[in-house]
Amino acid sequence: MSNILNSEYSPLCESESSGDGEASSRDMAAEAMERIEDLALTILEQIVEASKTSDHNVNLGPASTASVPSRSKHGKIEIRLADRRKEGLDGPGVRVLRFPMQTRSASSRQIAQLLKVMNLAHAALGVSLPLTKRDLYYKDVSLFGSQRTVDRLADDLAATLELDRSELCIRATSKGLICGNDLIIHLKEGGALCLNDQEGTLIPAGEDVDQFEVKSDLAWVLIVEKEAVFQNLCRLQFASYPNLLGSGLIITGKGYPDIATRSLVKTLSDNLPDHVPILALTDGDAYGLDILSVYRYGSQNLRHESSKLAAHRIEWLGIKASELKDLGIDLDALIPITSHDEKKVELYNAVLQMMLLIVDGELYIVLQAMAMLRRQGLPAEWRHVTLKNRGTLFDHLTGVACRRELTRILHIRRKAEIEILTGSSHGCRDTQELEGRPSSLVNYLSRKVFHRVDMSA
Repeated sequence: MSNILNSEYSPLCESESSGDGEASSRDMAAEAMERIEDLALTILEQIVEASKTSDHNVNLGPASTASVPSRSKHGKIEIRLADRRKEGLDGPGVRVLRFPMQTRSASSRQIAQLLKVMNLAHAALGVSLPLTKRDLYYKDVSLFGSQRTVDRLADDLAATLELDRSELCIRATSKGLICGNDLIIHLKEGGALCLNDQEGTLIPAGEDVDQFEVKSDLAWVLIVEKEAVFQNLCRLQFASYPNLLGSGLIITGKGYPDIATRSLVKTLSDNLPDHVPILALTDGDAYGLDILSVYRYGSQNLRHESSKLAAHRIEWLGIKASELKDLGIDLDALIPITSHDEKKVELYNAVLQMMLLIVDGELYIVLQAMAMLRRQGLPAEWRHVTLKNRGTLFDHLTGVACRRELTRILHIRRKAEIEILTGSSHGCRDTQELEGRPSSLVNYLSRKVFHRVDMSA
């Protein structure tokens, strides 16, 4: 028996199987093209008016963040774009592209870069041919200068037009991997990806996925932070490990996950039965929890797409600093935390303490917490906590247990990394594995996964 899960991520550049779907896709693409054209027209109007050195107000498209009047004075041009890097409690911030600028380099370059991205997106929509961010960069390397410039422009343009980036026919290059025997990925082009438990399969972009077929034997899903650990589990065929209460799927985003990986996890989170737990194995430090929060709540840059990408069912399995003693780990063999690690942990710890105090409901504490939650370097959901949504955020990830783990990291001044269970941090394979016995990593995971699946049965 198999269950069919429809992909939650529904972009514009896709070929539907039905005529109605194709018509709807064309209509949505036409709408996106019209928004790009409207924005281009307002920019060109500013350029014309600026040449006459007259004042001009402009409204950039449907986005509320871009509806603030832009005024050109004495031949100046100002273009307001939504800025995800300046995300606030009330929504995206705004950044302004100006011409002329007091700079040694060409001051029109930023506007030229924006127009180039708009032109490429418009052309891609016209022929229903998606482009990756990398494709955009190589279309004009000398103009863009760096991949980061393209990444930011693509995201900010989508937010300005109140569209998902995929609705502009722009996607990020896929990097996530998945292994396991209990999932078949059906593609829109007609083919299918049949996974196995011995090697990873590249997770396709959501634009290319028609539906997921999940076998009824699936008992658990494990998300792994690091690719090296993922590859080790594939080699050991852990997805079909006999000592567990059923087979599973193993997924890695290779650190911070891309949209394709998050889209898959979101689909599984929303559609799998409650008795199938979705677990996460990350480093027990601030960075590991940050990656976990991206899966659970979304990232700052793609906050407007959180409803499509956030998988709230994910549970943190480990590894935790509080477990090190029971695991027989010698603390002196662990990597010491750096001053940067310490600052990040202290900041997260302070924020968690403030969140605990928010629950007490005292106004002056709330105001202090809100000020701290606006600081940079935090997971998006922590900065955007409000009195209205604090209850949903105060859970095992951001509650007392998490704060206790971060405090312990500061106490032992060591990193609780996953590699301590594999021996890879010492440049060798696990001694137990070399002796033909289950590795420390397998023992750790099998015990925890078994317990969690047994609880859900």
